[in-house]
Amino acid sequence: MLFSLGWVGVLALLALGAVICLLLQYLTPGTPVRERTVPIPGWAKPFLALLGSSWFGIGAGLLAVPGFWGALLPWRVDRADAQALGVWALALGVGVLGGLVEDDLARLRPALLSLPGVAVVAGVLLGSRAGEVHWASGPGVSLIVMLAGLLASGGIGYRLLAQRTTGPNGQAGVASPSGPVEPAHPDGSVESARSNGPVGPARPDGPVGAPGGNG
Repeated sequence: MLFSLGWVGVLALLALGAVICLLLQYLTPGTPVRERTVPIPGWAKPFLALLGSSWFGIGAGLLAVPGFWGALLPWRVDRADAQALGVWALALGVGVLGGLVEDDLARLRPALLSLPGVAVVAGVLLGSRAGEVHWASGPGVSLIVMLAGLLASGGIGYRLLAQRTTGPNGQAGVASPSGPVEPAHPDGSVESARSNGPVGPARPDGPVGAPGGNG
């Protein structure tokens, strides 16, 4: 009973925090939406869709029909605990599927850090109650796979993002208003993208010497 009441308090605080964040979001002046810079690789999207659908489906089942789905968990829970776990699993599913729709690792940076954290915290909690969990059952194996999916999704996604932002092509070059700037030649001249050859360095009297000219 005390455990169930604790869940109610935690969920109440989370709901209050969500309402405050929503109000602050509406009070904050809007900014233009950034373009997608680091899209999710195509090979990862089916795995994310499966992972998000799994968490979403189990969460919806525990929330709507706790008596049936709660009995399928690898440990014993009552109705209140089953519905609380359903809200938690449903939120994870919505987050993963929402990230799939967002399709930009740069925008999903906070989620890439939180998903492994959720998996680790859940693993530690389950490990502390290892004697009460039926690990060899189907639901137990499924839970391990789903937590491993959260851990892998966050870790691999963050690594891909780091490679795209710090790799050889991670930083875009700076272009001038009239076109790209070419590197200077050893003699000090600059190659113009629209000229027929290099432009010589400026002379003391002002004009710029061009190759092949008379002066």
